[in-house]
Amino acid sequence: GQVYQDRRQHQDALSTYQKAIILSPEDYRSYYLAGLALKDWKDYAGAENMLRRASQLAPDEPHVHRLLSAVAALDLIHNHQLVPKEIPIS
Repeated sequence: GQVYQDRRQHQDALSTYQKAIILSPEDYRSYYLAGLALKDWKDYAGAENMLRRASQLAPDEPHVHRLLSAVAALDLIHNHQLVPKEIPIS
């Protein structure tokens, strides 16, 4: 997956990570790497889902929690920006 990711072959990378998840569904690393790839491609919601599963499988891995926090913040910034309400002029 990493080779595909380095070559910016996004779909191939994600497909490889998904196959790894099917083969070893209890290994957090495949979820983590898929989350990292999705973050790099700005699919923050998808990344957050993968990283949440990684954090469930490996609750003592601080790098998973750090990346999950960063992705949640990026999702908030990029997809849910607060739009200021217009103030009526009287």
